[in-house]
Amino acid sequence: MNNVKVILILSFYAICLFSCSETGYRYDEVISIPSEDTIISVKISYPEKWTKKDKLIIWSNPTLTNIFFPDSVNSPREIMMTHILRKRLLDEGYISIEFIGRQDSVEYLGRKFLAADSKNKAIDLGNLLDYIKSVRTLKNKKNILISSSEGGDITGIVASIRPKDISGMVQLACVTIGGKEALKYQREQNLFENMLIIARHGHQDIMDKTTNRLSSLDSYHTADLESKGTRQFFKENIEPLDSIVFQYRSIDSVYYHLDSYLRERWSRENEDAKEFSNNDFEIYYMSFAGYITPQQITMLTHNVEEYYPLIKCPVLAIHGTKDERVECYPNIEHMEQLLKQGGNKNFKKIILEGYNHQLGKWDGGGYIVEDSVLQQIIDWIDKH
Repeated sequence: MNNVKVILILSFYAICLFSCSETGYRYDEVISIPSEDTIISVKISYPEKWTKKDKLIIWSNPTLTNIFFPDSVNSPREIMMTHILRKRLLDEGYISIEFIGRQDSVEYLGRKFLAADSKNKAIDLGNLLDYIKSVRTLKNKKNILISSSEGGDITGIVASIRPKDISGMVQLACVTIGGKEALKYQREQNLFENMLIIARHGHQDIMDKTTNRLSSLDSYHTADLESKGTRQFFKENIEPLDSIVFQYRSIDSVYYHLDSYLRERWSRENEDAKEFSNNDFEIYYMSFAGYITPQQITMLTHNVEEYYPLIKCPVLAIHGTKDERVECYPNIEHMEQLLKQGGNKNFKKIILEGYNHQLGKWDGGGYIVEDSVLQQIIDWIDKH
């Protein structure tokens, strides 16, 4: 009997060794859950003192992110609200469940893309909720969904179709305005940054050796600090591709017409442009259309009007006035309008002056998140 006890104890420690990683103040357990034709990964982080046992904090990461939140931030420039808030909630005694979602691939015209987008990740999150109901220590608790950026699409869809399973949503810089409007704002906000990338900090000789050789069918692009050359590059080379995304809603149709459009251009390029792409159409294609992933197509063409009015749970929306990806006031006002349209009056918004899309504020030496902001979020979660 004693030998049996020893074996059981050793087995228990072996399980913890492989499924739990000690971090000094808590332990993490990574699990895999079947979801349709794939497997999703979930990390459950247990606080040192599990005092808030009435709720579960479920994180829905942006669909373009396929890693768990890091346990520490190594640089002030890496500051993100999600990282700091997660640690703070663990310190407060809440369990943190990080949902990643599928990481399988899909193929269009022989090109592989990450399959994860808002729609299939919403299905995965629903399967996670079903799993939670099957675990004795996790079931029968209030589920609070927290998401950031594109992750808000996932939680919004799930909250709209499973109202009884969701007790509250915290939307961190999540998008509710239309794809065209958001894209236009992003392009204008990031033109200078794009110019630095394309022209390597505004050097005309580098622009001539790179961007100006990509195609012989467009204008000559200047590496000026006002980003005129970059604006012209986007107008002539990128906007036509965007128009294809908006014109053909089916992903298969989008990729078919992208391929046809660029092949026709390729046939008219001069020898220098083709040589710059190593006489390989696939390199040419990726130079222009490589950013158009299935998730990008879903994000640009999604219609929040279809599901936001169906969300009945309390919603806390947080947005920064210096958000470089989503214009603060039009976005958050549209969110409130859609919720009220469906009869949801339990909406609270927090506007953070000087905060960016990652919900950090520059203080001269790095990005910070003020403690008072974190406390407002925690107070809201405690209340709901």
